[in-house]
Amino acid sequence: MSIESLSGDRFIDQIKQAMDVISRRQQLVASNVGNIDTPGYRAVDMDFDKALQEATGTEASLPMLHGSARHLDGGTAADLGSLAHEVEGLAMRPDGNNVSLDREMMNLAATKHRYEVSASLVRQRIRLMRYAIGEGRSS
Repeated sequence: MSIESLSGDRFIDQIKQAMDVISRRQQLVASNVGNIDTPGYRAVDMDFDKALQEATGTEASLPMLHGSARHLDGGTAADLGSLAHEVEGLAMRPDGNNVSLDREMMNLAATKHRYEVSASLVRQRIRLMRYAIGEGRSS
């Protein structure tokens, strides 16, 4: 069963949007690690909480406001590119690169954890749907 086949389920749609944000964050971390030895490269990141709020159309635990059509669908993963920014305040090496492997590994671990939690929520939701469809019988 794919996530696309569950469209219409708002919970699943929001988790999918969250996983898109997680994926974008993973891409940024991978780019930073891949450029750790590139002279002049500056680390990039995103404000995960802000990106998640924009992608899902929510703000913390407050109800969603329907101010525009974009709020209803939560935007797209392509919209997330504008949330990436150069990281300020990191120590600069003599070659002009400011990527910290320790910082990137911490970001990687946090991103991995968020992905695992999101995937677990989707699995639980699918199990609940299967249980409901089977009228409570174990499959």
